[in-house]
Amino acid sequence: NDGRVGIGTSSPNQQLTLGSGTAGATIGMDFETGNTSRGSISYDGSQGIMDFTSGYSGYGGQFRFTNNSVTNMIIDASGDVQLTGGAGQKLAFDVSGSYLNWIESGGGPGTTYMRFATGNAEAMRIDSVGSVGIGTGNYVYAPLHVKGSESTGPAGYLRLQNDTGNTGYTGTFFSVDPRWSKQAIYARREAPNGVGPLIFAIKSDTDESDVSIGDEVMRIDASGYLKMANGGRIFIMSSTGFSPFIGESDNGLDFWTNTAKRMTISDNGRVDITGSLWVNNSS
Repeated sequence: NDGRVGIGTSSPNQQLTLGSGTAGATIGMDFETGNTSRGSISYDGSQGIMDFTSGYSGYGGQFRFTNNSVTNMIIDASGDVQLTGGAGQKLAFDVSGSYLNWIESGGGPGTTYMRFATGNAEAMRIDSVGSVGIGTGNYVYAPLHVKGSESTGPAGYLRLQNDTGNTGYTGTFFSVDPRWSKQAIYARREAPNGVGPLIFAIKSDTDESDVSIGDEVMRIDASGYLKMANGGRIFIMSSTGFSPFIGESDNGLDFWTNTAKRMTISDNGRVDITGSLWVNNSS
């Protein structure tokens, strides 16, 4: 009497209801043209699965979702999902009844971007050349650009962590080669709460291998002391091109200027001076 139609059921609860008196049965609706099935909607009662199909052998199909005469989403024959509503369209996620987390595609030719938001505020974006900005807003000035939140909140930094006991390493590798890194900075954990040295490593070999912690050339320890690896030297840059330096010798510490060794302090405390010793006592 209310105009509802039931197929397979005598008590339809919608304008059109498909039913079956057999528990776990599969029921559905088929769409045909030219006596060939082109698509279907079916429900598998034994598994609780709703199936949507489109297309047939030799012909791909797609699902289109249209709102107010505008197609906003397409699922094509390959299973790819396309949001087609234009720039600014968002893929949003429900958080306690509010869509506060979302992904947005925007921009135009040559200026496209992807924005990722949490709490309805942009947290990260990827620009048209693939650069990633975290907390930067509209501007990304490096392949990875991290910006803090002004005077409060997290500082702008990249944090690397390794929780392997008290001996773990974490590091940043640098490379101008597409595969091999020859320079790195490591942080070593030697005690609880991350206390340990900062280690600088350089691999001088040209072989096909990465730098490792064994290529250490210098470290700054937890007390702030600067320590050079065996045979390391400290150079002082000079405008003349001859850089003075301090370096380790076989039995002590050498001091060089103008490409010549001027003084050695031996392990036993002896001071050897090459050349003249000049003392100016103006008092």
